[in-house]
Amino acid sequence: MDLRPYLPEFLGLIRERLSSKGIRAYLVGGCVRDLISGRSPSDWDLVVDSDLRELKELFPDRPSFQFKGMVFTTIFDRYKVEFCSLRGSDLLEDLGKRDFTMNSLALDLSTGKIHDPFGGLEDLKRGILKTVGDPRERFGEDPLRMLRAVRFVAQLDLRPEREMVQVIMKERAQMERVAVERIREELKHILLSPYPYRALWFLFSLKLLKGHIPELWEMKGVKQSPPHRHRVLKHSLLTVNVTPPSISLRLAALFHDIAKPKAHSFKGGRHRFFGHHILGAQMAEEILKRLRFPRERGEGIVALVRHHLLLYSPHWTDKAILRFLERIRPASLWELLSLRRADLKAQGGNNEDLKGLDHMEKRAQVLLREGLPKRPRPPINGQEIMELLGIGPGPMVGKVIRGLEEWLLRHPEDKEAFRLKRVVKEIYSRIK
Repeated sequence: MDLRPYLPEFLGLIRERLSSKGIRAYLVGGCVRDLISGRSPSDWDLVVDSDLRELKELFPDRPSFQFKGMVFTTIFDRYKVEFCSLRGSDLLEDLGKRDFTMNSLALDLSTGKIHDPFGGLEDLKRGILKTVGDPRERFGEDPLRMLRAVRFVAQLDLRPEREMVQVIMKERAQMERVAVERIREELKHILLSPYPYRALWFLFSLKLLKGHIPELWEMKGVKQSPPHRHRVLKHSLLTVNVTPPSISLRLAALFHDIAKPKAHSFKGGRHRFFGHHILGAQMAEEILKRLRFPRERGEGIVALVRHHLLLYSPHWTDKAILRFLERIRPASLWELLSLRRADLKAQGGNNEDLKGLDHMEKRAQVLLREGLPKRPRPPINGQEIMELLGIGPGPMVGKVIRGLEEWLLRHPEDKEAFRLKRVVKEIYSRIK
């Protein structure tokens, strides 16, 4: 199998420049796997049998390049290309340090030969995810590989090898020593995979991340009343599955009912969850901070969770719709409608409610052409709020101001400072 005719032209340029210095180069890892599977690689990884410092001299015309650890990164035709020196004495030793057999493939740029010392081609053909060698050793080298296994199962529609699964179950506590930022990035890949429902169920069955997001496991077993067909956890994962592939939307879908276990009560023969959207927004904010998501993205996700119980009525006035659009910021109406539609579909799909959302969207589109009303400017500034509440500068001041702006949108007549000070205290007591 010669894959060279399917390679982009810039790899020919790389081969020529490296060959001129007697440097051997091999494509490795995911790009080889994707080429064999008929997918288009997004990144290209190469290993070379030379010192990386030589590469800077060979590619002086590259628009950008950087060294990070033992990796040299540059850009060709908008593709990121990473060069590494061989790990170990030869190619076999390098490939033996890879995570999974499907990623232990190498393509010699000079000859076109595919090196497959660990049976990665056969495992790909059979649709099996398997570690290179002993899974204990591979996961011991980097515990994040356990989470990557979940991602690849969903991303590439693979079956995990039984021994590997058993080792993950035993070694999952090792995830505690992985940097939160790396876990966050893998979680994003899982949520954006083609089969997030399958990936998330696999994640739950392995009890991975239970130490990082214990709130998710609390949803397991919590019953719901009609129109819901499923318990809270399964409903939440189904909602993720039918949400458009946006990381903000899928995180909001994952967390939209996160507070139902805490808000649960059983009255009049029905399971009830009063205020779960408000408490859920607070819990989602805490989880996103724990996972170190950027504040700007977190605010949009929290707004989606807070407002996911969108109960639109055709009797809403145009002003009511505009006030609502302002209130849900920084989330957009498209995001909120997408989340609400997914929520309804995961319940069983109430056609009347879905038609109502379509009606609201059409009305909102007309109104948005005319522009949103400006947020009212509170007559109390941040300094006065800090003095009134006895708090220092920080995110809490901004939250109180936004809460006050929302209040003024609904109650434009309340402009007297003495009344608004009372409102400020009520807002603060609710969100602190």
